[in-house]
Amino acid sequence: MLTAALILSIRQEPSALDRAVADSNAALKATPGVICAYKMTANGGEAKNLQAIFRFWRDGKNERVEFTFNGDTMLKRIASKDRKIAVFPTQKAYWETDASAPDGEPGADEPIEENRLKFSFSQGMELDLKSNPSFRVLSDAIETRDGMELRKITFEAVKASGTGSVKGVAEFDAKKKYFIQAKLDIVGDNPSKMELIRETFELKAPEASVFSIDPKEYEGFQKVDPPGGN
Repeated sequence: MLTAALILSIRQEPSALDRAVADSNAALKATPGVICAYKMTANGGEAKNLQAIFRFWRDGKNERVEFTFNGDTMLKRIASKDRKIAVFPTQKAYWETDASAPDGEPGADEPIEENRLKFSFSQGMELDLKSNPSFRVLSDAIETRDGMELRKITFEAVKASGTGSVKGVAEFDAKKKYFIQAKLDIVGDNPSKMELIRETFELKAPEASVFSIDPKEYEGFQKVDPPGGN
């Protein structure tokens, strides 16, 4: 009991940034019809001029996700009322399972290494924006731009050694909670800049043809176990 009490006493409460990210993921998940795309760019440090596109479509229980990195399609994932399938063209692999199988994300439960961060979307199109050490919120304010109320959160994380830091700003739709963009400035031994910006966002149902993958696209690919081994 004493150990449990000590653990509870030091457990870190979610920050305003953590809650805003969680709210944005919940808002997107609750949206019945949507077409959206986000573009990530990263320059300097370990990023080496990365450009990634994250695309997402939903109509009810039908979903499609596509990830492209530096022009190469890395993932095509379809989820429908009957099945789930993910194709990895560059790895020449795919997995397939029935719709009732729980969603899983490789490495999702693994702790973040010290002096590292997560800044991306999961295969289920959930935003990750975390750091170790954790981000500290510097400001949280509402402002209006182009007739829209934005929630703007600035934050930073300083390396345990004190030799570097990450400073960033994230913006969300203040009323509807959706994630709009985030920009990070990493200083220290490997300085770099990263940004993830929403390029497309339409609240409408996509065409039905979006929610299918031609079997010829993964013909000859190796079938692997889905996340969780189901």
